[in-house]
Amino acid sequence: MTTDGFAHDDFGHVISRRPAAVATPGSIQELADLIARAAREGRVVVPRGEGHSTGGQAQSDGGVVADLRRLDAVVEIGPDRVLVEAGARWSHLLDATLPHGLTPPVLTNFLELSVGGTLATGGIGGTAHRHGLQVDGVLALDVVTGRGEVVRCGPGDRLFDDALGGLGTCAVIARAELALVPAPGTVRRLLVPCADVPALMAAQRAVVADGRVDYVEGFLQGDGGGGWTPVLDVATHRSGPRDLDPGTVLHELGIGTGDAVAADLGYRDFLRRMDAGVAEQVRTGAWGVPHPSIYLLLPDTAGAERFVTDTVRGLTAGDVGPTGIVFVYPVRRTARALPPVPAGPSAFFFAILRAAPRDDDAAVAALVEDNVALRRAALGLGGVVYQAGTLPMTPQDWRDHFGDRWPDLLETRARHDPAAVLGSSLGLGIGPGTAAEEKNGTPRPVHHGNGQDVGEGEWTRAGT
Repeated sequence: MTTDGFAHDDFGHVISRRPAAVATPGSIQELADLIARAAREGRVVVPRGEGHSTGGQAQSDGGVVADLRRLDAVVEIGPDRVLVEAGARWSHLLDATLPHGLTPPVLTNFLELSVGGTLATGGIGGTAHRHGLQVDGVLALDVVTGRGEVVRCGPGDRLFDDALGGLGTCAVIARAELALVPAPGTVRRLLVPCADVPALMAAQRAVVADGRVDYVEGFLQGDGGGGWTPVLDVATHRSGPRDLDPGTVLHELGIGTGDAVAADLGYRDFLRRMDAGVAEQVRTGAWGVPHPSIYLLLPDTAGAERFVTDTVRGLTAGDVGPTGIVFVYPVRRTARALPPVPAGPSAFFFAILRAAPRDDDAAVAALVEDNVALRRAALGLGGVVYQAGTLPMTPQDWRDHFGDRWPDLLETRARHDPAAVLGSSLGLGIGPGTAAEEKNGTPRPVHHGNGQDVGEGEWTRAGT
């Protein structure tokens, strides 16, 4: 085990926690041995894939970070499934499955995320209105428990239920068997400006209810005058030129497409559509600015629609940033026990992916406080937080987040992670030495790279 600077940071560049060591297991057994040793020594282990979360979720304050990027093998591809290690990126998985004409049913917009990372969180994309979250496409898992045991589990097993969307609180996902579906040859994409947020959400509901469009998302585009134009983003998967056009569907549903922009793309090019923009941000340094983002799942109710409308109305360019983006789109309720989702058959994913000024701690702190206020309002509507963003969480916040699943989660941890080796870095209040936090409901201090203890209200940009 070594120390490693990359583990002090994540894509958010807001929180920095210094681990005691970083381990890079080259096999699942090495990962199991690492966790078993940590349990003996009373050390916390935090699994880390690509570190694309924005609130320190894949960091450790004085524990061990398990860098899983060497566990990236695509082990076996079958006619309707694939066995892949958790450290593999979705782009790497696609490079292996597309030559077979196969694809996972749900993919994130940014493909350079690890399979294990998104499955531990939930996994959301433009086909989630039809297929649910990425965790719904999981057929079986190999996990490593807090005892250092490798366990094969599947639907009906409590460990399976708590590993998927469970944020690594009970077991580390090491390998996953995922469902595959036939991949289309091309995609016809249509971007349709909408009058306002209610019009966007109404159009999305109509398209989803119709059932013929394969991909449904929506985002906000700056109008140049300080306001925002909602854009409906839809696509149909095609195998030939006569296949269904999304514009035809919208026309039949009475949704105007006068200013729409259409594009025909190969399926791989459609999935990799973010690559050029990301490369440009990396070149200019914009990829490395703070990203104090927030991700929410809201119930499909009138109150939630008003919440999104009012939030968007109050957004300024500074709230989002020059390279940030706001998403609004429907997802089908997951059939899995986790992650927590709002009541009802479907929900709306509402996310503000912020890009904050570099070296402006006050601006970052203000955006984090805004995230706290948005979370509070969303919870009051029956919404939940999708846990990849930048939000301080107390032990009570975690109890509220997991809700009715909290007792089950505690039971699973007691059985498979009695030393609380896993998940404790989240501040759950149930890790080693957290009895006081459990009693008082206060978060553990955030440890920054300079060794200073910083409380919940004093979040600052991580040193790079």
